[in-house]
Amino acid sequence: MKTIFKSLAVGITLAAISIGSYSFIEPIGSTVEYETIVECMDCRYDQCHAIAKSTSQRCKHCVSNSGDIYCYQHQ
Repeated sequence: MKTIFKSLAVGITLAAISIGSYSFIEPIGSTVEYETIVECMDCRYDQCHAIAKSTSQRCKHCVSNSGDIYCYQHQ
């Protein structure tokens, strides 16, 4: 009887720990998508899609026309 109770207690404890640690995991790229949306809200058409090799950050310039994906510096 004691071994069943101990096994049950250990099982419940491990389940609680695994569920609790799962809630802290964020999807990959969720923050990046949010930042991209916030950055391009000031642009009339869209934000430039060029990525800097040195910093891996997106260009903050706006495109000139509605069909463009790059700004005047990256065409």
